[in-house]
Amino acid sequence: MNSLINAPERTDRSIQGLDRRLTSRLKPALLQEAIEGFMDGILLLTPAGDWVHGNSYARQVCGQLTQNLTQPHRAPQQIWLVCEVLVKNHQRGSSALVVESEVTTPNFNTIRVRASWLKPENSESPFVLVTLEDRYQAMQNKAIAEVQQYRLTPREAEVWLLYQDNYSYKEIATKLYITVNTVKRHMKSIHAKRKGVLEIES
Repeated sequence: MNSLINAPERTDRSIQGLDRRLTSRLKPALLQEAIEGFMDGILLLTPAGDWVHGNSYARQVCGQLTQNLTQPHRAPQQIWLVCEVLVKNHQRGSSALVVESEVTTPNFNTIRVRASWLKPENSESPFVLVTLEDRYQAMQNKAIAEVQQYRLTPREAEVWLLYQDNYSYKEIATKLYITVNTVKRHMKSIHAKRKGVLEIES
C-alpha cells in the first residue's frame, strides 16, 4: 500500500532530478546559442586581457583588427586600451561601471567598444565583458525601425535611410534620380510625420 502511495513521490523526485540534469546541460547550450545570435560582438576577457570567449561577430571584428592573424589569446590592442581604463579605474577604487570608446577597423567600420565588469556566481574573480557595436549597422537598424514607426512611404523610406547615412540633399537627389526640391518635399513630410508620432508618445 505504502509503495503505491510513495511511487508518485519517487516518480516526481526522479522527474525533478532529470529536469535539473537536463537544465544544467541545456543552459550552457542555450546561452551559447543566444550569444552567437547577437548582432553585437560579445567578448569575455580576464582582467589581464586574456581571451576567454567571443561570439562569431566578436571574432570577425578582432580578426579585422589583427589583420586576420591566428585566433588571438589576448584582445586586440585597440580593444584592450578601452578595457585597460576600466581595470585601472577599478584598481584605483573608482566606481565606474562602464567605459566606452570607438575604434575604426581597417575596413573603415566604426565600432563602439563598451567594457564592463561581469562577476559570475561561481567565480572568485570578475571578467571584463566587452560589447562591440557596428555603428553603421546600428544606425541603419534605427532608421529602418523609424520607417515603420513613422509610417513612411517607400520613397520617403529611401530618402530617410540615405539622410540617416549622412547623405546631403544633393547626394540623395543624385542617388535616387530625383530633384533636390523633391528631396526637400519628402523631408518636410517625414519631419511632419515624426513630429506627429512624438507628440502622441509624449
